[in-house]
Amino acid sequence: MPPPGSKPSLTGRPEASQAAIQRFESGRPTTESDDAVAVEEPLEIRLGRVENGKLRHQPISITMRTPGDDFELAAGFLFTEGILQSSAQVREIQHCGKGKGTTNTLRVDLVA
Repeated sequence: MPPPGSKPSLTGRPEASQAAIQRFESGRPTTESDDAVAVEEPLEIRLGRVENGKLRHQPISITMRTPGDDFELAAGFLFTEGILQSSAQVREIQHCGKGKGTTNTLRVDLVA
């Protein structure tokens, strides 16, 4: 369940949450109010490739991110790390585990 006052992302997960803050002016406290705070969660990126006729998965990285656009983040990460040279190398990107679409683990399967 998302935190109270949170803003859901396209994946249904919160991108921001409300937090109580104390405002200051000239070093003196003025008012208390709520403010939006970005939600940050880990994302594990796994690479799937065929070896000896079997699909094998290898953890590549764990990174922190604001949930949403996870597939694009994973593909961009693998490209900037030199693991991918082209989008044509990617067969499929999907969330792993139960609750697919809401997990913090992605698998990027490469074409054979």
